[in-house]
Amino acid sequence: GRGGEGTSHGAIGSVPVAEAVELQVELVSDQGPTSIIRVGGAGYKALQVLEGDADVYVFPVDGTKLWDTCAAHAMLLAAGGDLTRPSGHTIDYSRGASVYLKEGLLASLKNHKTYVQKINS
Repeated sequence: GRGGEGTSHGAIGSVPVAEAVELQVELVSDQGPTSIIRVGGAGYKALQVLEGDADVYVFPVDGTKLWDTCAAHAMLLAAGGDLTRPSGHTIDYSRGASVYLKEGLLASLKNHKTYVQKINS
């Protein structure tokens, strides 16, 4: 369910990359995530962030494609959040852009710049 203001939830990762996700979550843990929620599908993971069931969605490896993230990205932006590469760089959806997100992705509804800074420090 939805958490109240100031309530800390989990960070979402993917089972095949659990070790890499756990390392990234450790970096952002002082910002609030208390557990790793393992669910499938990039869109579903972003929805968990939008619904307040997770603080951040971390996918720090290759494997996601543009069509996996475009709708979720639009919804997060509309709600005041963001979805970027873990480096903080914007995802390029323009014609001719690579369909692969080679660096992975990072999505959050709040504190996005802080998560990016923590992961890259």
